[in-house]
Amino acid sequence: MPYVLNSNTPAQRWEDALISGNGSTGIMVMGKPVDETVVVNHEKLWVVNAAEKREVVNLQVELSEARKLARAEKFKEAEALLKNAFAEQNRQRYADDTLSGVRIRSDSVHPAFHLRIFTPAAGDVKHYNRAVDLGSGEIKVSRQDDNGTLQRKCFVSRAHDVAAIKIANSPGKKLNCKLRIEEAPGKKTGQLGEVNIEHHDNEMYFHAAYFNTAGRPEPEGYHSLARIICNGGCSRAEGEEISIEDADEILLLLKLEYLDRANAASKETLRKALEQLPEDYDRLLSAHVDIHGEMFDRLRLEFDDKDKKPQTPNEDLLAESEESGPSPQVLEILHAVGRYALISSSGELPPALMGIWGDTWEPAWAGRFTFDSNLNLAVSYGSQGNLPEAMESYFGFIESLYPDWEANASTIYGFRGRLSCIAQGWRHGLAMH
Repeated sequence: MPYVLNSNTPAQRWEDALISGNGSTGIMVMGKPVDETVVVNHEKLWVVNAAEKREVVNLQVELSEARKLARAEKFKEAEALLKNAFAEQNRQRYADDTLSGVRIRSDSVHPAFHLRIFTPAAGDVKHYNRAVDLGSGEIKVSRQDDNGTLQRKCFVSRAHDVAAIKIANSPGKKLNCKLRIEEAPGKKTGQLGEVNIEHHDNEMYFHAAYFNTAGRPEPEGYHSLARIICNGGCSRAEGEEISIEDADEILLLLKLEYLDRANAASKETLRKALEQLPEDYDRLLSAHVDIHGEMFDRLRLEFDDKDKKPQTPNEDLLAESEESGPSPQVLEILHAVGRYALISSSGELPPALMGIWGDTWEPAWAGRFTFDSNLNLAVSYGSQGNLPEAMESYFGFIESLYPDWEANASTIYGFRGRLSCIAQGWRHGLAMH
């Protein structure tokens, strides 16, 4: 049985969006029938939240004094001594807007931007459905109106490192559509610096640089190019959006790239990469499924359940579970969803607290990698599911932090060995909290 999640209602909040990803780039599809929002994400898009270079606080003198107090059973005084020393060193070293109380403000995950897709309906919308096939990573949103059945299909390719979106109406029915790229709302002052958005007849471009540099000579950033391929009809830029009229179908190919140096962006390099791809959604999907599907199918959990209802909407399955407990079908889906999420968010880095997805500039716990249990649980399917690729992301990330963890142990305690933070971003492993 294919593992397909489907719903007869669009998402009302980003936490309920359908997700797809190739490990590094991710998309979240809200599934709105007319005015769609696709949130675009990347594993390395974390706000740089310090202007200065991070350094480990040296508490060796204070630790010696605190131990003396502790041996005299003056535990509160020992704790206060360390907290005050930690706070004072940070205040002397960092600007006020870098601090969160006495701590260094953490880097935090954020969305890249929003892709908006407006497809007006002819009359009332009916027979709506949104679904994601976990075995392929493909998301489909469909609706009917007086002009036929409109369907949007999309996925993020492991084979070609692009997000592909196809929009088509019933055979013989023309398609009108408006597209635009816009900043994700909620950005705070000092998170991004310069932002540039361009709309041309057949492409859209987004470029952003971070405001802070953490002591580096140049800011990091990211950019993305979306190529628009119309079968029939015409596409033209109209101010801050693109208008498409009388098309038979639309194919959009989007490539997102993190930049170690924001000024090193090359729009032409992205354009050439997109121009080399097949202008065929099914061919692109097939190449992706060859990789993603093989990984997903290394493990299957199946119960002997004669009452399976493959097309049952998620809402009905969850309602039945609340009433009579989770069915074998629900347990199978939950098992598959965990495996799907790990495959889709294991790239150069392992999945952070929200994987590679999210649509907020102020995520809980900054969206960080948390080492108490969350990261361990996120990669637990790596061994169960025979996914060495995912575990390689995890092992490589941990090993990259060893030098910083060794600096933590030696600077704070004067010890050999390694000391990690309970939670951190990907740029460094220094103990800032």
